[in-house]
Amino acid sequence: MKKSLAILLILQSINISAGVQRDIVFEHKIKNSDCKKNDSCTLKNFHLQVTDYIVSRGVERSYGTKAIISYQTDQVKHLEDYAVVQFIRGCVYNEMIDENGKVTKYSGTSRQFFGSIEKFNHPNWVIDSIDKDPIYNSSDVSSSRHDYYRWNSNPNSYGEDGEEYLLRESPTFPKVYVSDLPSTSFYSDGSAKSTNLEFNVCIYKTSDVPRETTPEDINFAEPIHCMKWKTSNVFNFKTKKYEKNVPIEKSCSGL
Repeated sequence: MKKSLAILLILQSINISAGVQRDIVFEHKIKNSDCKKNDSCTLKNFHLQVTDYIVSRGVERSYGTKAIISYQTDQVKHLEDYAVVQFIRGCVYNEMIDENGKVTKYSGTSRQFFGSIEKFNHPNWVIDSIDKDPIYNSSDVSSSRHDYYRWNSNPNSYGEDGEEYLLRESPTFPKVYVSDLPSTSFYSDGSAKSTNLEFNVCIYKTSDVPRETTPEDINFAEPIHCMKWKTSNVFNFKTKKYEKNVPIEKSCSGL
């Protein structure tokens, strides 16, 4: 999946013009200790950090989630031997309430998905990619599929200071990362945008990941490790508040 720098620039603008509250809601590192069973002993660990954030502008609030996925190998030369693939289920949708209190739900958000523009609605598990390459944040600007993977001169940081892309420069430490910023949710003047998505992010041997496939081909190979995360901000018109832990089936029905 190829990503542009647009979201990064948007977040930079948000940080300047609005207040941002962040809360790390999940963080886990898997050590690749049982590596001999799949011949992956050059992979040292696989890490996921998930942060919920609220952007405030006056009385208005928007809600979102950021995930950072990283992995570390024993040497820099082995970084591209592994790749991240993410799977997604759920939807992003809009609702409006009229003067009589009737709520109407509709799919008002689209996304790039496997080479086309589709409604942001995935009732079943599919590969999360904007093109036919299932590798998350993949690149086609060179023979490498990892050009848009990032690294930092400070191995413990995912910040902009010291950050570089593999496309530009080889890492000084054998650790790379990618990030995901799914759709935000907000309410304004009787209209609400809600997000209810869950993800399964996995690490594979790059050689096991096909260069092209279909969204439904979720069992193309056996992953080395996987971790699940979610972003859920669903508006309740009765309480006028966003809720979490709403079943995806309930949110996405009727779209």
